[in-house]
Amino acid sequence: MSKSANVTANVNNLKSRLSDIVEPDFGLLDQVLSLEVLSRRQLAKVRHGDKTVYERNDAMLDLLVTVEQCDKFLTALQHTGQQHVVNLIMANGGQTISQFFFKCVNLCTGRSFSYSGHCIVVIPRVLAAADF
Repeated sequence: MSKSANVTANVNNLKSRLSDIVEPDFGLLDQVLSLEVLSRRQLAKVRHGDKTVYERNDAMLDLLVTVEQCDKFLTALQHTGQQHVVNLIMANGGQTISQFFFKCVNLCTGRSFSYSGHCIVVIPRVLAAADF
């Protein structure tokens, strides 16, 4: 799968989360129009009525269906100071602290631990900066 196709899949996978964090006002919808992510008619549907921010985001995200639209959407986010959203999309939601913690423990101890809810791990030695 190409990088662009991954972006499209990630946008689709993260729609609910993106709906909560994207700021559609203060320039994003204007950027989406100027970059031709959405047409004027589509944008009118996003803006129509007394929609909440979340409803506007849902309407906008539902219209992002092509690879080209998703790539341009990332550009629009960057142009409106929402790089943190771009980072989230590019990382497909990122990792949880638990996943990150267990990867570090596995790497540093040379032992295999997995996350299964609740677990106590004792690291048998002090880690040096050189271990990373």
